Amino acid sequence: MESYRETEAKKITNEDLENLENSIEPIFIFALTWSFGCTGDYDSRLKFNSELRELTNVFPEEGLVYDYYFDTTDFKFIPWVE
Repeated sequence: MESYRETEAKKITNEDLENLENSIEPIFIFALTWSFGCTGDYDSRLKFNSELRELTNVFPEEGLVYDYYFDTTDFKFIPWVE
């Protein structure tokens, strides 16, 4: 979120604000996945994966929600292996 902090040297543009607005939900879902969703065992993670996918439509179809991070440059979820 540091890149959205206005300073004397950097002014926040409307494009910056739009990018932030479009990123809030995916960033929250990523944080939810790795704070709450990672606390269970493997079976619990599979259930969490299924429930989160039913509630949201932000992750690619392949793999588990744990297989992705949110890229704030491209504004999409990308596999960790990339």
